[in-house]
Amino acid sequence: MKILLLFFIIAKVCFAQEVIDNEDKTNILNSSLTLIDKSQNLAQDSWRGLNYSVDSFFSDKRYKAEENESKVMASWTGNKTESKNFQTVWDLAIKIHLPQITKRLSITFEKERDEIVDATNSYTQRALNSNSSANDNPKGSNTNSYAAAATLLLSDSPYYKSDLRTGLKLLLPLDPFLKLSIYNEKKFKDFNIGAEQKFILYRQDGASEFTSLRWGYRLNSTSHLSQNNVLAWKDTTDNFTVRNDLSIGFELKENKGLTYSLGANALLSPSYHYTNYDTSISYRQLLFSKWFWGTLSIGAEFPKENHFKQANFIQLGLEIK
Repeated sequence: MKILLLFFIIAKVCFAQEVIDNEDKTNILNSSLTLIDKSQNLAQDSWRGLNYSVDSFFSDKRYKAEENESKVMASWTGNKTESKNFQTVWDLAIKIHLPQITKRLSITFEKERDEIVDATNSYTQRALNSNSSANDNPKGSNTNSYAAAATLLLSDSPYYKSDLRTGLKLLLPLDPFLKLSIYNEKKFKDFNIGAEQKFILYRQDGASEFTSLRWGYRLNSTSHLSQNNVLAWKDTTDNFTVRNDLSIGFELKENKGLTYSLGANALLSPSYHYTNYDTSISYRQLLFSKWFWGTLSIGAEFPKENHFKQANFIQLGLEIK
């Protein structure tokens, strides 16, 4: 009987110790997450505060510090497509906002993206835009470089807006560029429509341009239908590319969303013909606090060069902003 009692006491003590250990681990985890959250908020507030202080020092006018839109963003994307190697993309973007000094000017430091690729590809493929390798693109080193640029707002009328962006791709030799955008968007109760014309000029890659027309319709309080059409041209290929896509998004809960999309690409030369079809499902959720987001996408592409054979892919994205 004494042996059973002793065994019971030992078991009780061990169980209590295990509970204490689990509580300690939970407390350590919560403390670590709280520390990370505070560190991230401190970094963002410090960067925004620094830009606000500089702006206020050189300007007589004052405004609320939280109205300053300076920010630092970082993201990671991993993608696996059938018969292709696993791809990863790291990205960093820094925005300097000095509304009182510059009035119409914003300054950015970010990974340079091929805007024609962005305009003529699906959301999931745009995430991999800045990671083109030399095997995929003879000038691939250019698409994996950073750029420092300044954007000047030229016009802000009720009929159209326009801005001019100029800067340098930070590679040797330096590659200056100039981009002119003319755009506008009209919003109604449940419907919105927008158009954009952009002209792009690089010293090394020459000229390109694209025209886009998009519209969206809110079906109800939690779902939205949108459609996008793009016509693009590049000097390097001297060909026109067409992109059409249709998507429907659902707001599942606050900070959670699901999007279904369907798209197609075509060339105008030598005659109008489709070169690729794609479809995907993307789920996006706020993972932690107010600044750590995650996206999971699955889908398939049907490229013409592979006789429109289905190529499945899965993609994971993490973003700090």
